[in-house]
Order: sequence, then structure tokens, then C-alpha cells
Amino acid sequence: MGTWGVAAFDNDDATDWMDYLEETAEPDLVFQALLVVADRPDSEIYMEEYARAVAAAELVASALGTGVGPLPERASDWLRRCAFQPEPDVVDLALRAVKTILGESEMRYLWMQGKEPQEWLKYMQKLENGLRSHCR
Repeated sequence: MGTWGVAAFDNDDATDWMDYLEETAEPDLVFQALLVVADRPDSEIYMEEYARAVAAAELVASALGTGVGPLPERASDWLRRCAFQPEPDVVDLALRAVKTILGESEMRYLWMQGKEPQEWLKYMQKLENGLRSHCR
């Protein structure tokens, strides 16, 4: 995975997923990306699935007005075009996916070994807090 920053869409896997999301214009793909990661053991999750889940969680948070950003223009356009308003169960799922990633995940491990561990951690914690503020 090519990565150039800590934000949700600052990697090849998330931008590739966004390509597919734009093509299909199917909001259910956000739910599916989160479901693959939430509450599952790390050994069953691939890195590209983590990247897609972070991007999906960012879209959910952004739709609620608590995104960390920055969102690429095409992601903002997709949110407007689809009038994406996540249901409470999707918000809860996004929060669970972020908590999974912040736990003992391979993604967290790799970021903690990388160049910007504190920046990534701060980004993910802001994302978690934004989602938490909308949970039941």
C-alpha cells in the first residue's frame, strides 16, 4: 500500500476503494467496508480492509459533521450526490471498526513502527471521538 499521509484517503487502498464507490454510487459499500473490520480478530483482516474501513469511517463522520478530514473533493462530492446520512447502526459500526483498528491491529502496529506514529494516533482518536459523539 502506498501511503503519503495519516488521513483516511492518504493511501492507495482507500483511493482505489473510493474509485469503486464512485462507480457504483452504492452507500451500502460504506457499511460493508466497516463490517469487514468491526469486532473481528486481526488475523482475519487484510491491510487493504483496514484502509477501506478508515475511509468509510471518515465518510460516516464527515456526513455527521465530525469528520477529521481532509476529504478529497470527490469524496465530498459523493457525500453530496448520494445525500449520505448514516443510520445510527452504521455510526455504531464505524465506531466499532475504529476501536478495532486502535486495538491490537496490524495497522496500528505498523503505524507505531513508522515515521508518524503520534500523528496517526491523534487522527484516529479524533475520528473515534467524532463518531462517539453521535452514538446512542
